[in-house]
Amino acid sequence: MTASAARPTPSRGSGRRPPAEFGPLAMRLAPAGIALPVLIVAGTLCAVAADTDLADARGLWILAAAVCAVAAAFAWVDILIVVHRRRPIPRATRVAPPTEAPGPVSPGRG
Repeated sequence: MTASAARPTPSRGSGRRPPAEFGPLAMRLAPAGIALPVLIVAGTLCAVAADTDLADARGLWILAAAVCAVAAAFAWVDILIVVHRRRPIPRATRVAPPTEAPGPVSPGRG
């Protein structure tokens, strides 16, 4: 048995995606990406329920809509932070080497 045959195969993922997509940032992006539209819809429904004439607990519906709006704002900020952190870091600008190497200074010149 060779050394390469003895190595275990990676068990993470389906083999089609690189392992970086399963990192902690991707695991944080998924719930925020799901929660944002759900919270927007829930906040809208609560606001509509508060606006109806049949609402007995108008203050409760307004509070629920406000809580949904704040939670949606947190989800949106979390998505922005994760997307910013997943961006590749640009390489530092390289300094061009000098065209002539400095040589030793002769003792007679100067």
